[in-house]
Amino acid sequence: MHTRTPLHVLRLADGDNLQVFNLDTKVKLKAHHMPESVEYWKWINPNMLGLVTAGAVYHWSIEVCVCVCVCKTLYMLPRL
Repeated sequence: MHTRTPLHVLRLADGDNLQVFNLDTKVKLKAHHMPESVEYWKWINPNMLGLVTAGAVYHWSIEVCVCVCVCKTLYMLPRL
């Protein structure tokens, strides 16, 4: 749940299925299937989620007018 917008709730099912709901209207705002399991996530602002997997960092906008895709912003290097 976002701290400033408690109506937005993230549901992470099986580590790779993301869903964001508005609790007030009981409507699913966005959904996405990640290619990798999400190990960590954090709200960056009221409309943007930061998602960390084993291989990359992603930003996901939950605004209705923005495309549904999750944008990869950083690649992780394998451990040496």
